[in-house]
Amino acid sequence: AETDEEAEVETETDEDAGGTDTETAAAETDEEEEEEEEEEPLKASPDADTTVLFTTTNTMLDQQIPATKLVRVLVGFTNKGDKDFVVESMEGAFRYPQDYSFYIQNFTTFTFNTVVQPNTQASFEYMFTAAEPFAGRPFGLTIALNYKDTDGNPFLDAVFNDTISVVELDEGLDGEM
Repeated sequence: AETDEEAEVETETDEDAGGTDTETAAAETDEEEEEEEEEEPLKASPDADTTVLFTTTNTMLDQQIPATKLVRVLVGFTNKGDKDFVVESMEGAFRYPQDYSFYIQNFTTFTFNTVVQPNTQASFEYMFTAAEPFAGRPFGLTIALNYKDTDGNPFLDAVFNDTISVVELDEGLDGEM
C-alpha cells in the first residue's frame, strides 16, 4: 500500500512540475515576444541616397517655415544597389524640440508605391501647411521617406530632421494701425 501512495505522490509531483515547466515556457515565450516587439528602429538602406530641396521661395533661408502657407519639398531618391526599391510613402510632423518622441502636429502621409530600379533616380514631392497658432515658435520638423527592397525589408530615411521656426508673414494691410 505504501508503494501505491508513493507512486501517487510522485505522479502528483511530476504533474505539478510539468505545470510549472509549462508556465515557465509560457513566460519565456512572452519575454521573447516582448523582445521581438522591441526591434531596432528602421534605418536608411546603404544602397539608397536621398536629397531634399524646399522649393517654396525662401522657405528654409533661416530655418523658417511660413504659417498658413503651403510648403513644398522635393525629395530625390537614388537607388545605388542591384535590387529594386519600392518607395511607399512620405510623412512629416512637427515635434517638440526637446523631446522628439512628443508629436505636436502630424501632416498628411503621401502614398507613392513607386518602383525605383537599380542605378536610377526618382523625385517625390511632399507638401504641408503649418497651422497659424504655431507662428513664433520653434519645432522639430521631420520628413520621413518609407521604402522597401524586393525582399520586403522595410527602410525609413529621415530626409529632413531639424529644428525650424514657424513665422507669420507680413502681407497685406495691417488693421491694427
